[in-house]
Amino acid sequence: MSSEQREEHGCRAAASDSQPVSAEYILQVQSLIEQCLLLNMNCDECVDALSTHSNVKPVVTLTVWNELKKENKSFFTAYEKHQETGKHCRALMEEMRKLLVISKPNMMTSKRTKEQKGS
Repeated sequence: MSSEQREEHGCRAAASDSQPVSAEYILQVQSLIEQCLLLNMNCDECVDALSTHSNVKPVVTLTVWNELKKENKSFFTAYEKHQETGKHCRALMEEMRKLLVISKPNMMTSKRTKEQKGS
C-alpha cells in the first residue's frame, strides 16, 4: 500500500507483508478492532495497541480497518466526527483548567482582602 493510500485512509502502517492469513485470524483482528472502537481509539492508536498487546502486524490491522471502513462508511463518518468533537472538547477543557489554575490564586487573594476589610 502506498503512503498516499495510507494517508487517504487517515492512518499509517508498516510495509506490506505477503504472508497469507486465515479467515479466522481476520475475524479475530476485526473483533479486536471493534474493541478499540469501543475505547474511542483512532486508527493509529488501534494499530499500535494491536501490535503491542496482541502481536498483530500493523499491515493486517490496517487492512482489516480499511475494509471495515469501506463496508461501514456511515458509521466511520460519524465515528470520526465524534472523535474530532471529542478532541475539541478535551482541548477546551484543558484550556478551562489552565484558566482556573491561573485565576484561583487571584480569587484567594481577593477573598482574603475582602475578609480583612470586613474585620
